[in-house]
Amino acid sequence: MNVWYLITLAGEPVLWAIVSLLLVVFYFVMKIKGIEKRKNIKRFLVFFIPSIIAVFLIAQGFKTFVYLERPCVPCPADMCNPYCMPDSSFPSGHTAAAFAVFTSIFIAVGRKKALPVFLIPVLVACSRIALGVHTLPDVLGGFVLGAAIPLIVLGFEKRLGKV
Repeated sequence: MNVWYLITLAGEPVLWAIVSLLLVVFYFVMKIKGIEKRKNIKRFLVFFIPSIIAVFLIAQGFKTFVYLERPCVPCPADMCNPYCMPDSSFPSGHTAAAFAVFTSIFIAVGRKKALPVFLIPVLVACSRIALGVHTLPDVLGGFVLGAAIPLIVLGFEKRLGKV
């Protein structure tokens, strides 16, 4: 199996939707059991859930209305790329999801603790190019989208006085 494909899975938006659902369940189980060490989970979820939803919707909106061809040929075709999807290329949804996760973690737990995690979205972005399914502008668009949305959510949360 291709190592870049394994890395790209860390940016799979569906994976992060499932992880966030599991974290919500975990958070409420901890709350019911009276376990107090759940502050970082709650803080992460406050930024991550609205962020991943917005990232997904905005990325799909761009892919629908600003159609840019991928730099690969989807299967089944001659000389096809098995990792190529038959949709638009811009922005990279995997990169956007990975950076939304990182930025949410960064906001929730702080810079020093979250800094090593930064390597994951960078590797996801590189994997999308290495697999030949995105171009540099695609992953840069995903980076901007994934990093900006949690920061915008943080701004809204601060305005509402919930942080």
